[in-house]
Amino acid sequence: MSDQPWEWNQLDHSSAAQLLARHTLSDGHTRLEPFGSGDFSLAFKLGDQVIRVARHPEAAAALRRESCVLAKIAAGLPLPVPRPAYYAPLECPPSLFMTRSPASF
Repeated sequence: MSDQPWEWNQLDHSSAAQLLARHTLSDGHTRLEPFGSGDFSLAFKLGDQVIRVARHPEAAAALRRESCVLAKIAAGLPLPVPRPAYYAPLECPPSLFMTRSPASF
């Protein structure tokens, strides 16, 4: 039995949004809009942010690597690079919060 209050294979937009709203978002920012999904993550829009929620442990590791790599290469590139924030609280699946640039998405 896992200490986490969710099951990887049970995650869908509805359950992930409820967990995020309850454990990572402030009261003024609870309007999560489903934005897409793939094999690795569920995506939401929240104002000018995109939030990707890991769907399994391999995806959680990939989101963490992505946040580290983007932080390291950002200064050396001529274009704006998103600066993601990786969150992995015990109460909800690991997530990557990225602020969208005006020309993206």
